[in-house]
Formats: sequence, structure tokens, C-alpha cells
Amino acid sequence: MPTLRSRPTGLQTVQYKGRPRHLVISGILLTVILTFIMTVPLIPGQVQIEPGTPASLDIFSPSFIRFESKVQTEKARQEAANDPANEVWVKDVNIVNRQRALLESNLSAIDAMRINANMESPRTTWREPALQGITVTRQTLDMLVMLPDSDYRYWRDSNVLIAYDAMMRDRRIATESDVDAARAALPDRLAASLTPAQKAAAIAFIAPMITINVNIDQEQTDQRRKDAVENIKPVTQTVQKGEAILRQGELATPEAIEKMQEAGLLNRDISPLTIMSTGILVALLMLLMHIYIFRYTPSVWQRQRQMVLVALLIIGTVSAARLFLPGHAILPYLLPVAAVSMLIAVLINTNVAVLVTFVLAVLTGLVATTNSLTMDLPLYYFVGGLAGIFSLTKVEKVSTFAMAGASIALGSFLTVLALRVLVGTPVDWTLLQTLSLSAIFNGGVSATITYASFSLLGTLFGITTPLQLMELAHPDQPVLRRLIQEAPGTYHHSLVVSNLAERAAEMIGADALLTRVSAYYHDIGKVVRPYYFIDNQSGMKNVHDDLPPRESAAIIAGHVTDGVALGLKHRLPRRLLDAIPQHHGTMLIKYFYVKALRDDPNANPDDFRYPGPKPQTKENAILMLADGVEATVRAMAQAGALDKPVTRNSDASESPGLYNDMATLPDDVIANVVHKTINERIEDGQLDECDLTVRDIARIQEAFVSMLKGIYHPRVQYPDAPKSGRDSEQPADVKPGVAGEPAGSNIAALALVSTNGQNGAVVNGNGNGVLSGGVVASSETALPSSAIGGLTSN
Repeated sequence: MPTLRSRPTGLQTVQYKGRPRHLVISGILLTVILTFIMTVPLIPGQVQIEPGTPASLDIFSPSFIRFESKVQTEKARQEAANDPANEVWVKDVNIVNRQRALLESNLSAIDAMRINANMESPRTTWREPALQGITVTRQTLDMLVMLPDSDYRYWRDSNVLIAYDAMMRDRRIATESDVDAARAALPDRLAASLTPAQKAAAIAFIAPMITINVNIDQEQTDQRRKDAVENIKPVTQTVQKGEAILRQGELATPEAIEKMQEAGLLNRDISPLTIMSTGILVALLMLLMHIYIFRYTPSVWQRQRQMVLVALLIIGTVSAARLFLPGHAILPYLLPVAAVSMLIAVLINTNVAVLVTFVLAVLTGLVATTNSLTMDLPLYYFVGGLAGIFSLTKVEKVSTFAMAGASIALGSFLTVLALRVLVGTPVDWTLLQTLSLSAIFNGGVSATITYASFSLLGTLFGITTPLQLMELAHPDQPVLRRLIQEAPGTYHHSLVVSNLAERAAEMIGADALLTRVSAYYHDIGKVVRPYYFIDNQSGMKNVHDDLPPRESAAIIAGHVTDGVALGLKHRLPRRLLDAIPQHHGTMLIKYFYVKALRDDPNANPDDFRYPGPKPQTKENAILMLADGVEATVRAMAQAGALDKPVTRNSDASESPGLYNDMATLPDDVIANVVHKTINERIEDGQLDECDLTVRDIARIQEAFVSMLKGIYHPRVQYPDAPKSGRDSEQPADVKPGVAGEPAGSNIAALALVSTNGQNGAVVNGNGNGVLSGGVVASSETALPSSAIGGLTSN
């Protein structure tokens, strides 16, 4: 006989009381591994060369690389900043007026000299005028004195002053070379009618007055230079595979050094400061991630396989980014980081997936941009990952993955486009096409990887996937086929329990699919001895009438160990195996315990309990409550305790008693039974090890009452057709039948009601819903035939 208090053979049930020691180990190992990946070159360098030194051999690129050249970009920006076109010069009016005033002063001196010379006799006795800033020969002065007044005025006003204005007011003279050019152009500004001597005299007066006439506007010039630098796009360099970067004997230029560095051809020095700073950043991220998992998702850190899966996904993603992304402009936007986000959301936990997405966005963004933090790639990865997580709500159809891929593509494209606009990058058709194709490829590959690998990863790491559950829910499964054929009553009970449990799980946000499938398999152990359970004893004697109570209890509890053994044989997932023993917990098989007390008042109640453990998850707790509630209400319905005659005014078309009015049952019938059954399990401590809240329990109760009232709805009681003659006569000792009973039978005055081995109630057979303490049985317990009375089954 099975031993009641032993654990189910071959199953180590999950206990949520583990030590977090492996969390500390996980955090340290991940920090060390990720820091090593991010700092130590994974591909060793090949050459050592300094700028300006000749190459000792031909150097070729080992692969195709495309990168944003910092050297070329900086060179282009320097050229743009130094472009003379960016200089803003402002005419210095004070210099122009000062030089003109000096020129006019010299001309006035010549005017005075002419007047004095005309008054003197002889003319050769006139004195030379005091001229400022110019030097004029005696011959030139004599020529000017001897000019007629009209010629002198023409020389003075129409040539000298006008030529000066053309040079100093209308022309920008910014440098000494500009001054020389202006002086050289003076002869072209003078009238052709002037004699060579007159032209030479004009040049002698004007040329010394020509000087720099503008000043640079530093503020406007700096702004133009800044704008010019900002308008320079990063210069993208492309190196083909096998392309010669340096030939033997050529001097290494900064451009060539940069190409070799991006191609991984240089021996890179590992800076202790770089390693330390990278290690600190990684350690902070790992610390925050592990603290969150420890405090808010205990079901994850207590299952070491799930922690291993998270660690492997993080390490694999960062390694791929480190190997393939540096030096490439487009490839980083193709990295399917969102696939990791969706895998963790589907296989483990949505909240953990969001946190891991943030961590990966930072680390891969840091790696892909050659150890320089920018907003572009981290936000691109983070938004894409969140879009995939939130769109992959129910993994029950292939179209769900397609929708997730589309969401990733759209979210990623809008993010990178907004960032480009924000930093002022000109957006043209080529850029839009490149970004959109990259985002579409990223979304498609992410969805494909998730769909193709999540079932395999779930199997390898012992994680039950939704598609696996849907496959197990099909009635063609061997275990369910056997249950249908050998224990049909149990199978029907499991279907009803699955409907109740699924609805309750939806109400509190638990895993409804897992709860439903667990209900299908929770009683598979009954197929080993189907006729020892009352739901499979239709029309036969109760075999427990001839067995000792202790032996009967052992058989009833044995369906748990039998179910686990059968589940292991058919390789059921771990979470379904956990549901088989946990849906009974350590409840007392009270009917046989009470029966044993009649023979032995000192009977130990622990010998009449299920082996356990108690429910560890919300889903298994819901299954326990649904199992007990369904068995209790079904037993009451079969005993007629839920029946109540209609009390209402009927019209002419209806006769009294036409309906068996169960839908109008007062709340103190079904609702009270549900409330009492749930309270019994709470008082017995069966829900102490799961995380159901009081609010959850209230919603579960609400879901049960609503579903059960729908199941036990009003049924029409059709009257017998009128008969005539001898066919209408009946023997005096035969009474007309009641709906749901064979003719001539009566509902037992006292029916024993099942509560799955918990405290129950004796229900009066008249259906008035009055509950009183009494001996109870379990749905797994076969009631003595004397106690069953007129109990019928649906």
C-alpha cells in the first residue's frame, strides 16, 4: 500500500525557501565574464606600428569593414572651420573717414600753395607745402602749381577724391596683400585724359592713404565656423576584404592606423583604468539586476536553471556584439537584441525581461560604439525590446510572433529616426530607406529566432512553454485518452475544474493556460484504480465498504503518487508534475479519519493526510480551490440540495412548477458553499506557502460563484403527455418521476456532501440549503452505499 507521508517517488517539488547564495555567485561570475569580454580583444592583433613609421610588410584588411572615421571627420571639420568664407568682415568707417580727411588736408595744402604762387612774383620763390603721410617731388609740385584752375579742379575732384572713394569705401581691404592689390589698381581708376605726370601725381597722393579698411566680426565668424562644423556629417570609411591598407615601406598615416585599428590588426594595450571603469559599470548593472530578481521574482532565482538561461543569453548577446559590431555603421542596427527580451518574457518572467533588456541595451550599446556611450543604440535596443515584450502577450498563435516582429520594426524605426532628427542629422530618402530596412530586418529576425528557439530552450532548461501546454491540452494525448476511457467520471470532473480554475486565474492575472492544463492532469493517478473513486462508481457497489479506513485512506492518497509516476513516465513538464501533489496539499482525508475514530479514538490524523506539499504557486492554489469547490457543489446538486421550487406569479401560458429554478438561488447557497470551502483550506493552512492575497481570494471566489451558477442553471421540467385508456393507469405504489431521477425513487433525506476531505456539511435533502456540521466524504472517497441513498450523478 502507498505510504501517506512519503514524498511522491521521483519528484523533488519546488520549495521556495532556498538560500540566495547562488545569486551572489551569479552576480560575481557575470561581472567578471562580461568585463573580460568588453575589455580584452577577442581577436589578437597582428602588427605593431606607429604613425609616421614605415610599414615592414604589406598589410591587408582581413574582412569587410565599414566605420565612421574619426580622423577623416575631424579633418573635414577642421577644414570647414578654417574656410575663409566663414569670416565676417565689417567696414571700419572711422579709418575710411580719417584717411580721406588726411587726403583732403594734403589737397588743401596744394590749394594754398597755388594761391600763394599766383600772388608772388616771381613764382619761383614759393615755399613747399607741409604734406602729411605722402612724399611728392618738386617737379610734381611745380606741375600742380602750373596747372590751369579748370585742369587742377578736374584732377583734384574728379580723379583723386573719386579714385580714393572707389578704393577705400567701395572695396574690402582686409590684408596687406589687399592693400598692394588696391594700389596696383589705381591707374585703372583714373581718367584716361590725364597726362602721365598728372596720373603719377594722383597716385602719389592716393596710394599712401590706402590701408586696411575692415575689421573681423569675431562673434559672427565663430558662429559661422560652428555651424560649418556641425553641418559636417561623420565620414564613413569602407574597406573591402583583402584591400591593401599599407604597402611595405609606406609611412603609416593616421588614416591607415585607424583602418588597421578598426580591422583588429593592431596590438591593443589593455589599460587598467579602462578595465576598472568597465568593471564598475558592469558590476552596478549586475547588482541592480540580481537585487530586483531576489526581491520581486523569487520564483526565478530559486530555480537555478532559469538563472543560468538568463546569464547565457546576456553573455551570448554581449559576445556577439563584441565580435561583430565594432567598426560597422549598419550592422549594429541589425543585432536582434529584442529576441533575448522576448525569450525571457515567454520562458521566465515579463518583469525580468524588461530589466534584462535595459542591461543589454547599455552593454551592447557600449560595445558597439567602441566604448563610448551614446543615446542612439541603447535607446534603439531598449525600445525595440520593450515593443517585443509587450506585444508578445499570449504565445498561442504563430501570428502573435509576426505581430511582435512588426511592433519591434516600427518602434525601432521611429526611435532611431527621432534621434537622428534630434541631433540635427539631415534626413533624406537614402537615410529613411536604410533605417527602415534595418528596423524591418531586426524585427523579422528577432521574431523568427524567438519562435524557432523558445520551445527548444524551454525543453533544455525545464521551462514549460505555452505551445507545449496547448499541445498537452489536446485530448489525443495518451494520458488523457486513457483517462477518458478508464475513468470518464474523473475526466468530466477535470474538465469542469479546468473551466473554473482558468476563469479564476484570468481574474487575478495568473497563468490561465497553465492552470487549465494542470487541471486536465491533476487527477490522472486515478486511472490506476479508477473504481476506488466515487466519480467512477456509477451503478456499482462501493468497494470501500469492505476496507479498513486506514487502507482506504492510503488508496485515496495513493492517486497522488500514482499520478506523479504516470506523469514522469509520459514526460510531463515540471510545472504540471508539481500540480499533481500540490492540488491536495496536506489536507485531511476526513471521512476515513472520522470512520477510523469509531474504532480507535487515538487515531493519528497525520496518517490520514495527503503527502503534499502545499501549493507553492498561485496556479496550484487556484487548482486546489477549484477542485474542492467543484466536488462540493456537484455532490450537493446530485443530492438535490440545490433544488428550489419557483415562487413567483405565472401567467396563463405557464403552469406552476414548470422550472427547477436554480438560477434564482439565494447567495447563501452556492456562494456560501464556495466561501465555506475556501475558508476551510485557509484555516487548515493550505495556502500558507503561495502568494495569494486577500484580494485575489475574493476574486477567485467571485469567479467560482459566477461559473457554478452558469453550470447549474435552470432546467425545464417537461410534463408527461396525457394518456388515455389503460396506458394512463399506473400501479398505486408507483409515483411520477422527478426531473433528474428515475421514476419511483426519492432523494435521500440525508446526503453526504464532498469537500475533498475537508470539513463539510450535511445538507437536507429537501434542498433548503441549510448547512450543519457532520461527517463528510471526498470526491475521491467512495461513500458507503447506505449513506449515498438516492445520490445521482450528472
